[in-house]
Amino acid sequence: MLGDLTERDRAILTLETTWPRHGGAKEEVIRAQLGMSAARYYQLLGRLIESDDALEYDPMLIRRLRRLRDSRALRRNARTPGFRELSCHSASIEGCPSPPEIVSTTFPVPPDAWERTAPKRRG
Repeated sequence: MLGDLTERDRAILTLETTWPRHGGAKEEVIRAQLGMSAARYYQLLGRLIESDDALEYDPMLIRRLRRLRDSRALRRNARTPGFRELSCHSASIEGCPSPPEIVSTTFPVPPDAWERTAPKRRG
């Protein structure tokens, strides 16, 4: 329900909506208008992105911010050594590692994962 968002929550969403995407000095505006540090602002914004109340309040903004967050997480994970998308592995796809290289510290991989997900080769 919209009533569950505080005045501060609505102010954060309004600032995020009206701020130019590539503008400068946003931290100064956050401090001046909201009276909080940029770190606190982004912490609260991160919580708001997950909120159903915020989604109801401004669906376009929240969906855009979720997409941005998710794409940044994917890029960050892609740079993490050892992280691989398990479903993309196939020796027949150029650039994909062979089965022994499927090792990850970011999620558990069962020992028989390659056999269960690899496409069947035709002889």
